[in-house]
Amino acid sequence: MDSRPKVGNQIARRRKLPPPPHDGRLWIRPWLIPKLLKKLKSVYVVAATALLPFNPDEKILIQTDASQVGLGVMVLQNNKPVAYAFRMLTDTEKSYSAIERECLAISFACQKCHLYIYSRPVKIVTDHKPLLAVFQKDIHNLPLSRLRTIGSKILHYRITLTYLPGRFMFVPDCLSRVTSQECDDDTEDLDVMIHSFSQSLPMSDERKNDFRECTESDPVLCPFMRELLSWSFA
Repeated sequence: MDSRPKVGNQIARRRKLPPPPHDGRLWIRPWLIPKLLKKLKSVYVVAATALLPFNPDEKILIQTDASQVGLGVMVLQNNKPVAYAFRMLTDTEKSYSAIERECLAISFACQKCHLYIYSRPVKIVTDHKPLLAVFQKDIHNLPLSRLRTIGSKILHYRITLTYLPGRFMFVPDCLSRVTSQECDDDTEDLDVMIHSFSQSLPMSDERKNDFRECTESDPVLCPFMRELLSWSFA
């Protein structure tokens, strides 16, 4: 999961120069220094930060992080960056708890990457381990109303949340601390998507079956469902 270039290994290999001559001559090879710096810059610095074009056939991995001032996101495919995103927190969001800010970072990542991840499975990586327990609960069972509000925005995404220690997520961490961008106000009213609640409705399976049977026999909803299911989101 660590995408940092192994610069130290390359430098170590180039330190293995021939032994110094016995006649006291200077044995440092100065012509190796520009060549080494050029290789480190081109291969291990530029290539590690260059964005790759999005490939719809590859799996998507998103790393998110939140600080006290902003949110940071990095999208990867094959362990290489595809896109970056960040924004500052509003004055209201700065008063959120740590777990609420981390959840807000995931919601921000899904909104920014909507065209990449909608209707597709996506793995999201966070460095806030308590958030894993939150995502295992139904939305109506979450203890904090703010988490329910933020979580309802991402119900229609096929998210698998995993944990990675923060020392391996240095890019999202740096992006979350950028303070040179104007803050986007993300406090507009929530547009609830009804189909997103189908798996978290607080009702029994028998009651859900009643709704399903009534929907299938409804003269208006039945043609609508056939048309909707014929759409392709690939």
